[in-house]
Amino acid sequence: MQRSQRNVRSRRSWSAPNAYLTSRRDQVVALAAQYSIPTIHDQREFAAAGGLMSYGTSLRDALRLVGNYSGRILKGENPADLPVQQSRRSAAIRRS
Repeated sequence: MQRSQRNVRSRRSWSAPNAYLTSRRDQVVALAAQYSIPTIHDQREFAAAGGLMSYGTSLRDALRLVGNYSGRILKGENPADLPVQQSRRSAAIRRS
């Protein structure tokens, strides 16, 4: 995490969502607090771990849409004919 610490020191904003950082969310949150960097994340787990807040699509709603698409494809609809959809629900979680 030394390289990331250098990036945090040199920039006042930082965003890099990926599996590596998600698996180390406690460390990311601690570094942001140590260097007084307010953070907004796309996953509610970061806010629960102590980050300032999270804002993003409702995972429950997104998974519901995936299920609807899968069901329609399994029933025989052509995937190319299905409309593009995105979740209309979003969730904002702030640290209390």
